[in-house]
Amino acid sequence: MKPPIVVLLVCLFACERVSPKQKEAMDALVQDTLKDSRYDSIVSFEDHRSQDIKEAEKSHLHKDSLKGELFDVLTNNKQRKQLKENQIELLTRKSAPYEQSSGDYEECKGWSISEKTIKYVMKHSKMIDFRELHDMFDVYPCVVEGELTYKGESYFYRVNAGSWWELTQGEKYLMMGYYGDDAIKRGFINGVYDWSKVE
Repeated sequence: MKPPIVVLLVCLFACERVSPKQKEAMDALVQDTLKDSRYDSIVSFEDHRSQDIKEAEKSHLHKDSLKGELFDVLTNNKQRKQLKENQIELLTRKSAPYEQSSGDYEECKGWSISEKTIKYVMKHSKMIDFRELHDMFDVYPCVVEGELTYKGESYFYRVNAGSWWELTQGEKYLMMGYYGDDAIKRGFINGVYDWSKVE
């Protein structure tokens, strides 16, 4: 039986007082716990990105010149509200390949999302961490991904059918969740989980 997440968090905080071998073993335990089959796409984000996206990132992005201003805008409520959707230009948008053996394959079949919805969701999302993702959102194997520009800088985005998305630029990474109750109407397979409906 795998340990509960609380125990893992305690282990992580205790890591500073243990030997490197013990730390390595605890890290492996944490990764093993996170690798629930439903969340493989989170743990191995890099592996699931298409090859042309990886190549484009290498050729367009230079670490020395990156400002990453879009990260600051998206994580600041005031700046995010002032963001105009036409300031973000989606250069590419395509459905990424996924395992057809997945249990969610039928729901994912033919799933896509419009450029207009992607821009809207980017402006109206909130930053989330992996715990919030686990507790509040579904993770589907179907995603739409591509390259976008903001103020002349390139970024790579990946929108999951579970109404959450990721943004990367070089080594910078941001995960956002769309909390609007209209997620399904906007084209997502599922929206944020409503715990208030649990009896």
